[in-house]
Amino acid sequence: MAMSASVACNCFVSGLGAPCLLEAEADLAGRLCAVADCSDEDLATFDEWLSNGCAHDGHRFVWEEISNWTDLGIIVRVLADHAEAFPALGASVGGTTDTFDLNMPDRSAAALAELDSYDVLCATEPQLPRWMPSVAQKLRKVFEASVALDRPVVWD
Repeated sequence: MAMSASVACNCFVSGLGAPCLLEAEADLAGRLCAVADCSDEDLATFDEWLSNGCAHDGHRFVWEEISNWTDLGIIVRVLADHAEAFPALGASVGGTTDTFDLNMPDRSAAALAELDSYDVLCATEPQLPRWMPSVAQKLRKVFEASVALDRPVVWD
């Protein structure tokens, strides 16, 4: 198992892509759900629309598998050890124990600003695992999408 992060696209709320045949709405995170009671057949139709209703798989602009849970624990400890340098990044990544935790765009912007310093830390601390910069690249992609689309990051 691993922790992943995604940012919903704006296609549904912008009226782009295929129209949904059922009444649907987006929650705070941009996740789409059918609002009416639906038959199994209707839900299958809705699931098909979620998969193919726009150019983004599952109406997600970006989805990244960030890290396995063991490595995430290492990342959280490193960020906690350097909390003064990475307050937003630590709050973003360290606060992901709740499956429904959201990282709002303003926190994504602040965390994004700290990633360059995180890269320097990874390059200058020889005892840190070599895979840590690859995690930063994945986080950068997700945070950039959050800021650009003004959508939260959903950790799952």
